[in-house]
Amino acid sequence: MALEVVGSNPTGHPTKKIKGKKRLKFKVSGGSVDKELEGGERSRNLRERTNCFSLHVIKAVETLPNAKAINVLSHQILRSATSVDANYRAARVARSEKEFIAKLQIALEEADETQYWAELLIEVNPNRSQDVSLVLVEAKELTAILVSALKTARAKTPNCFCSFRF
Repeated sequence: MALEVVGSNPTGHPTKKIKGKKRLKFKVSGGSVDKELEGGERSRNLRERTNCFSLHVIKAVETLPNAKAINVLSHQILRSATSVDANYRAARVARSEKEFIAKLQIALEEADETQYWAELLIEVNPNRSQDVSLVLVEAKELTAILVSALKTARAKTPNCFCSFRF
């Protein structure tokens, strides 16, 4: 599977377009995935998006060099990124509103953690950071989406005594 970036800023990191500005465009091909993410396609349902995100991370990690520090960071980003998808899926089948909020909160925390590991990987391995930069952009977008979803869910659940507030 290969990741292809179309458009980047002067530092070589991918860019995205929001409301008339530059937009990140990347294509994943090979294996069971062959999707191009751009514009309206990125607004597809969150279940598919989190699943695609997990697959992107798996394939991006496979392209990284085999060094001890990078292997440790790769393992961590794999765990956190795939956990975003797993916890979002668990939230979709939650038995109550409180359980839904709790699972969504975990997905948010994992998306934020994925950003952290992606940032470290980019710093440790700047020569091969393009694939990881794509992961970072998507993790930031998923974090924003999950924050918004949590705010909405909490507004609809007045008796929710969840510990994390925005």
